Amino acid sequence: MDNHSSAAQHVLRKSDMSDRFVYLESGDLAAQAGRIAEAIEQVSAGIFPNATETNGQAQVDGDADRLAQYITDQDTKPMVRIWQNQTCLVATHRHAGMDGFEAACAASAQDGWPVYVRSTGGTVVPHGPGILNISVVHTVETLDIDAGYQGLLGVISPALDQLSISHLWGCKDRSFCDGKFNLLIQDRKAAGTAARFKRGPVNRWLAHASLLVDCDMEACLSAVSNFERAVGQSPDYEPAAHINIAEIL
Repeated sequence: MDNHSSAAQHVLRKSDMSDRFVYLESGDLAAQAGRIAEAIEQVSAGIFPNATETNGQAQVDGDADRLAQYITDQDTKPMVRIWQNQTCLVATHRHAGMDGFEAACAASAQDGWPVYVRSTGGTVVPHGPGILNISVVHTVETLDIDAGYQGLLGVISPALDQLSISHLWGCKDRSFCDGKFNLLIQDRKAAGTAARFKRGPVNRWLAHASLLVDCDMEACLSAVSNFERAVGQSPDYEPAAHINIAEIL
């Protein structure tokens, strides 16, 4: 597949892609597959409208803010956001409570990797050029985590199918932010995921993924490892356990 020719035909404007969620027709999460496939190709080609000039924490907060508004407005239609962030690390509230967190943040920022905090679980993930973030807010009848992730998987899998990329979802040893909903391509991690829910008469879920499309893998893993060691953890990540999607486009 010639990823550059397809992406160059229509460069999505920043207003089309960044900083906002897009409503979908009820139950039609797969309708966004084409937009996500196109965005993957554009990141691979280096022509996605990057958000490097925006505030990293504001970008991260955009997901939680949309979930809160989704509840306030009593929305039920699923929504999707396709976005990038500046070079940074995104930690969790659990990390923010660890001894040494502030010192670790200062050291990471000194190395060019400022640290921001997200509302979902998991562990530290990198953001930046070459990494594409997909966020989904939707309603689910149950609080079962598998059901909560279906909205996210339901937009990413069809996009990868459009690009003829075989993939699975599962754990991967020695990968950062490991979990059962890693995106695996050729048995290597191509994305990490995280989620949270808000209980109510209608349960609302936020789930998001960071797709490794064309990032500097060693730099990303080094930044994550350095930060985690600084807060007392013992990371042991293997670059070969990860893959950039651009390698197989």
